[in-house]
Amino acid sequence: MIYRMRLLQCLGVAGSLVLCANALADSEGSARLSCYAIGHSGAEPLGDREGHSIAQDQYSCGVQGGLLDGGVVTGGAVWEYDKANAVQLSGSGVTRKPGATAAYQNTEGKLALTMTNGKVTGFTGTGRGHYTMATGAAAAWNGKGYSFTFATTGPSSFVVDVKMD
Repeated sequence: MIYRMRLLQCLGVAGSLVLCANALADSEGSARLSCYAIGHSGAEPLGDREGHSIAQDQYSCGVQGGLLDGGVVTGGAVWEYDKANAVQLSGSGVTRKPGATAAYQNTEGKLALTMTNGKVTGFTGTGRGHYTMATGAAAAWNGKGYSFTFATTGPSSFVVDVKMD
C-alpha cells in the first residue's frame, strides 16, 4: 500500500512536470523536459467513493531543445484521481533561462497509471495549455498554446514532450 501511494505521488508529480514541459517548446515546434518530483501531498481520499482522491504535486525540470534549451522549469499541479485515472484540476509554472522567462497554465490534462501484476509501475498522460506571460527571447510565446505527452522514466522522474500549436 505504501509503495502504491508513493508511486501515485511520483506519478502525479510527473504528470505535473510533463505539463510544464509544454511551456518550453520553441516557436518552431518542440522541446523535451526531464523532470523530477520535488514535493507531493500524497493521495488524499475524498471519502465519497472508493479510489476517488486528490493530490497536489511540485516538480522541477531541465529543458532540452527549443528556445529555452538549458532552462529550468518549476511548477505544480492538482490532480483528481478516480482509481487508475486522473484529471488535472490545475497546473502552472515558470520556465527561466538568462534572457527569457515564460509562465504557463495548463488548461487540461489526463493521466493513466500503468499497472503490472496489480501494482502501479508508472504513468502516461496528455494535456494542453498556453503561455500566460513571456519575456525576453521568449516574448513571441505570449498567449500561444501547446500540447504535451508525458511518461515515467524511473522513481520520481518523468519526461514531457511539448509541441507548440
